[in-house]
Amino acid sequence: MLCFLSLCSYAQQEGIEDPWVGQWVDSTAEASKKRFLPSGIRFSADLFQPIRSSLDEDHSGYEYSIDIDINKFYLIYTGGFSKQRYIEEELFYRNSGHYSRVGIAYNLMSTNRGMSAITFGIYRGSSRYQEGLYSAQRDPIFGAGFIDRLNRDMTASWLEASLGLRA
Repeated sequence: MLCFLSLCSYAQQEGIEDPWVGQWVDSTAEASKKRFLPSGIRFSADLFQPIRSSLDEDHSGYEYSIDIDINKFYLIYTGGFSKQRYIEEELFYRNSGHYSRVGIAYNLMSTNRGMSAITFGIYRGSSRYQEGLYSAQRDPIFGAGFIDRLNRDMTASWLEASLGLRA
């Protein structure tokens, strides 16, 4: 035997307005103009890279980011530098270079009360770097062999999509 029960309830009192609603749901012409003015600029830096650089002599680098909050969009620029080396018994590899990313992210949340966001973004990245490899190989059949390669002025570019959380 099935029994269905339906109840009606109200979560808020009538006649009391949420003070945030007027700030985010204003449809006047003045509010429409304000929607696309920057509401915040954020500067940030990655603290992991300098800490790792001080603890590990094989890695060094830094990264910083600037983003501008315009209504539900974030214009983002990220840049940095990375240098690392890898040493093993008969292998030595090193690389170093600068990189940057520029893109736009969209806030998927309907309201932005506490400046929190769930974002989806599209970015274009580019890098200029150099790398070197030296390896000594010993083979019982072919004997000793050496690889010594240096690639200078290398460039790379890419597109990326990301899903993020700002709290």
